[in-house]
Amino acid sequence: MFIRVLEFVEQQLCRLLRRTRFSWTRCFLRVIELDPKDADAHGWLGSTLEDMLDLKGAAESFGKVIELDPK
Repeated sequence: MFIRVLEFVEQQLCRLLRRTRFSWTRCFLRVIELDPKDADAHGWLGSTLEDMLDLKGAAESFGKVIELDPK
Protein backbone atom coordinates (compact mmCIF):
# COMPACT_ATOMS: atom_id res chain seq x y z
CA MET A 1 0.00 0.00 0.00
CA PHE A 2 2.75 2.43 0.94
CA ILE A 3 4.52 1.83 -2.39
CA ARG A 4 1.30 2.65 -4.28
CA VAL A 5 0.96 5.91 -2.37
CA LEU A 6 4.56 6.82 -3.22
CA GLU A 7 3.99 5.99 -6.89
CA PHE A 8 0.87 8.13 -6.93
CA VAL A 9 2.70 11.06 -5.29
CA GLU A 10 5.56 10.70 -7.77
CA GLN A 11 3.13 10.72 -10.71
CA GLN A 12 1.41 13.83 -9.40
CA LEU A 13 4.72 15.62 -8.85
CA CYS A 14 5.81 14.76 -12.39
CA ARG A 15 2.55 16.14 -13.79
CA LEU A 16 2.98 19.33 -11.77
CA LEU A 17 6.57 19.72 -12.98
CA ARG A 18 5.52 19.32 -16.62
CA ARG A 19 2.79 21.96 -16.23
CA THR A 20 5.19 24.29 -14.41
CA ARG A 21 7.86 23.94 -17.09
CA PHE A 22 5.27 24.55 -19.79
CA SER A 23 4.13 27.70 -17.96
CA TRP A 24 7.69 28.95 -17.61
CA THR A 25 8.31 28.27 -21.29
CA ARG A 26 5.31 30.41 -22.19
CA CYS A 27 6.54 33.19 -19.88
CA PHE A 28 10.02 33.23 -21.40
CA LEU A 29 8.60 33.21 -24.93
CA ARG A 30 6.44 36.21 -24.01
CA VAL A 31 9.45 38.09 -22.61
CA ILE A 32 11.38 37.32 -25.81
CA GLU A 33 8.42 38.50 -27.87
CA LEU A 34 8.47 41.81 -25.99
CA ASP A 35 12.28 42.13 -25.99
CA PRO A 36 13.98 39.82 -28.52
CA LYS A 37 17.41 40.97 -27.32
CA ASP A 38 16.92 39.77 -23.73
CA ALA A 39 19.77 37.27 -23.47
CA ASP A 40 18.70 36.16 -19.98
CA ALA A 41 15.24 35.18 -21.22
CA HIS A 42 16.80 33.16 -24.04
CA GLY A 43 19.08 31.46 -21.51
CA TRP A 44 16.25 30.58 -19.13
CA LEU A 45 14.18 29.34 -22.06
CA GLY A 46 17.09 27.15 -23.14
CA SER A 47 17.43 25.69 -19.65
CA THR A 48 13.72 25.00 -19.43
CA LEU A 49 13.65 23.36 -22.87
CA GLU A 50 16.67 21.26 -21.93
CA ASP A 51 14.83 20.06 -18.81
CA MET A 52 11.91 19.13 -21.07
CA LEU A 53 14.36 17.19 -23.31
CA ASP A 54 13.80 19.55 -26.25
CA LEU A 55 17.50 19.59 -27.02
CA LYS A 56 17.13 21.19 -30.45
CA GLY A 57 15.09 24.07 -29.00
CA ALA A 58 17.52 24.40 -26.09
CA ALA A 59 20.50 24.56 -28.46
CA GLU A 60 18.80 27.28 -30.50
CA SER A 61 18.09 29.31 -27.37
CA PHE A 62 21.64 28.93 -26.05
CA GLY A 63 22.97 29.88 -29.50
CA LYS A 64 20.88 33.06 -29.33
CA VAL A 65 22.39 33.85 -25.91
CA ILE A 66 25.89 33.61 -27.39
CA GLU A 67 24.85 35.77 -30.33
CA LEU A 68 23.37 38.45 -28.08
CA ASP A 69 25.96 38.36 -25.31
CA PRO A 70 29.21 36.79 -26.59
CA LYS A 71 31.27 37.56 -23.48
